[in-house]
Amino acid sequence: MKDQHAIDLDYEMNKALSLVGIKQLLDLIAQNSWWVPKQVYDKVKVVYPGTRRMHSKEGKRTVVDGIRVWTNEPAIRAFWMACGKRPEQVQNANICHIYESSVYDPLHFTNLANLTALPKSLESLSEWEPASRVLKYHSFKRYNYAGPNGTVVTEPDYYPSRWDHEVVLSSGQLDKVASELEHQRRTRAQYRRPEEANGALGDVEAPTRRVIPS
Repeated sequence: MKDQHAIDLDYEMNKALSLVGIKQLLDLIAQNSWWVPKQVYDKVKVVYPGTRRMHSKEGKRTVVDGIRVWTNEPAIRAFWMACGKRPEQVQNANICHIYESSVYDPLHFTNLANLTALPKSLESLSEWEPASRVLKYHSFKRYNYAGPNGTVVTEPDYYPSRWDHEVVLSSGQLDKVASELEHQRRTRAQYRRPEEANGALGDVEAPTRRVIPS
């Protein structure tokens, strides 16, 4: 049980920051966050609809009620593929979910509008309330995405004007990326290895079991 008199370091930081300081931090996050091309999202929204984040008492890659559970691998692969890259081509980056609780929902775990990439040094700030509001609004403005609840997102008091890494693909790249994502969605909905999806390993599923979320 938490001490009701415990010191809240986030509150202390917010109190210490001036309005100018908060804006500078939000500008830093906006200028260093990466976003999937809108045209890609229009073609493929959810890349691995048979996956979600695993709870602490679940085993990785087990199947629960028809959904295979993972750490963040499917979201990482989906995001960088949608940007025309492989995860191996990027270092010191973390894929963050805009709506944190959505990771347990297969319709939102690999929803490309629910993902952004941040440098590891800034990743924890994605959960800071002022930054979270800005990221949610940017996702809504860019993709018309409003998270699992579908509630319209209102513009925060301060919204950065510069977003330097909104990935742009040529028409040829766009067609190739969208085709690859659609292939992943169709053949690897549970993010199984390609040889498993093709039946080379007998298409054996991990045992299905119901696990009470922690």
